Amino acid sequence: MNRVFQNNSGSVAPLAILFTFISMLLMTAYLTQSATISSLEKYRFAEMRAQYVAEAGLNREAVDFLPWLVNDTTLIGEIGVEFGLDSGGNPLGIYKNVAVSTGLLNSNVVVYRGVSTGEVNYTTTAGSTVTVQKTVFMSMVPEAFAKFMYFTNKEEPFGPPNEDMN
Repeated sequence: MNRVFQNNSGSVAPLAILFTFISMLLMTAYLTQSATISSLEKYRFAEMRAQYVAEAGLNREAVDFLPWLVNDTTLIGEIGVEFGLDSGGNPLGIYKNVAVSTGLLNSNVVVYRGVSTGEVNYTTTAGSTVTVQKTVFMSMVPEAFAKFMYFTNKEEPFGPPNEDMN
């Protein structure tokens, strides 16, 4: 009495196909997620470079000009100036729209202001070019003796070196 158990339902092939399908779905989801993260990192890196290039525009053009500033002036226009080189010999970006102005703070203190825009281009994995612009602002207030001045009822000197005269 030899009984041989035979199963003719064929469950191995559908299970193998189901496993392959689930594996392909997981792999596709992973690759899509990694491509999205890669493009976000490229954009974030381009934003940082655009900010650094804009700050370099203020540093190179505006800060040196401020002591001789007479009225509101645009130093660099819309065309811009290339700044720096990356590892491939390409410019890091351009700074443009560099402008300086003055204003009054508390009606007696001059405030110097500057603005600059940095622009960086990069190519996405799909091959399209993305332009990122960042604008930075600067305001500077010079140290003045007015902050150390105050008035008293006497015209006598006072303070640490003159304590014996009080």
